[in-house]
Parts: sequence; structure tokens; C-alpha cells
Amino acid sequence: IDSKMTSELTKGQVPDVYGQVHPVESDDMMKQKLEELQTFLDQEIPLDDKQEWMQAQAKCPELVNGSFQLQFLRCEVYNVDLAA
Repeated sequence: IDSKMTSELTKGQVPDVYGQVHPVESDDMMKQKLEELQTFLDQEIPLDDKQEWMQAQAKCPELVNGSFQLQFLRCEVYNVDLAA
């Protein structure tokens, strides 16, 4: 878990009513995290564990593009391991 990066992204942020902190998004930060997510998906997940992901890329690539991946990154406060 990349809690160090998450804490760097949320440093100085005040928790919301649910106790969650959310980073201020920038184009550079989002681009970096999307690249990290793609690298993680390509290199860290065994082939046997990503058959469905590869099928989705082949059959409906519009549903696994950057904006789709960004939803998962936001949900996990840009923690790439959890978003994957």
C-alpha cells in the first residue's frame, strides 16, 4: 500500500464530514497516477489474475480508458495498489 504517497497528496487537507481527506487534483498528478496504475496493471498483476481486464480491453476499450481508471484512483485516494 502506497500510504506515503497518499499522505503526501493529502498533506494539509482537512478531513470531510466522513473523516476522509482528498487531494487537490492537478493535471500532472493525475497523469502521473494514471501512468503508475497502467504500469502496475501491466507489470505487477500476474497474467492469470487479469484475464477479465484483458478481455475488457479487447472488447470494450472505451470502458477501460483513462477516465474509467481515474474513477478507481479517486475512489482509493490515488492509491494505485488498491485502485488496480
